[in-house]
Amino acid sequence: MPPLPVDAPGRNTEGSVETVRLSLSAEETRPLLQEVDTQEALLAALALAFAPWTGGRRLLVDLEGHGREEEFFEGVDLTRTVGWLTSLYPVLLEAADSPGEALRLARERLRSVPRRGIGYGLLRHLAGGEVAARLAGLSRAEVSFNYLGQLDSVVPGSSAFVPASDPPGPLRDPRGLRSHLLDVNVSVSGGRLHASWSYSRSLHRPETIEALAARFAEALRAIAAHGPAAPARSVADFPRVRMTQEELDELLDGLVDPDEDFA
Repeated sequence: MPPLPVDAPGRNTEGSVETVRLSLSAEETRPLLQEVDTQEALLAALALAFAPWTGGRRLLVDLEGHGREEEFFEGVDLTRTVGWLTSLYPVLLEAADSPGEALRLARERLRSVPRRGIGYGLLRHLAGGEVAARLAGLSRAEVSFNYLGQLDSVVPGSSAFVPASDPPGPLRDPRGLRSHLLDVNVSVSGGRLHASWSYSRSLHRPETIEALAARFAEALRAIAAHGPAAPARSVADFPRVRMTQEELDELLDGLVDPDEDFA
């Protein structure tokens, strides 16, 4: 993968971090929560936002997850386990010519990842041998992405606890080097989607990242407007069947409701 464009040479340190923030209205957010898969929509919008800037249709992203994938391990109970169990794995996104097609591509990429990427870190850092060496030799993502979900549901209104409003202060040594050029974090609170884009002022001008964030918001609005008509089934849903997406669309068209649940 070609490297991301930079505005100036510099050191990507924690102390040089700046953040651009944006929010959608509750009306703009609602379709992204109710009519499409939120994470798929966010990643589709990310690919659409980067394409005009990079000049390419592909974007390699490190996708961060909560790591508590209990359904993949029978008998595992994490209810008494305290801590942040994080999974991090690369996903190659691809832009498209329409919001619906971008959503389809993001859906196909995500659903083809085994066990939501939980095994990548184990293979990359702990397995050793040829597999770890091959993974270490692959291109490194320069963008990290984390969808934190709907934060209002984490602490119910009846709880004695509320999120702290005071800033926590620096979490990292300002002299430390960052692992990615851009860190994108998205969450929903108060019924509104909020996104933060963190970057190094030594490498990028504020207007560069503001333009990226604005294209991301516009892509989300386009996907939300297109949402209900977006294709609901991808070839990734049928891993044992060898066919193209076009062949699957032709098979489903007029035969069954694409939104029908398949056993």
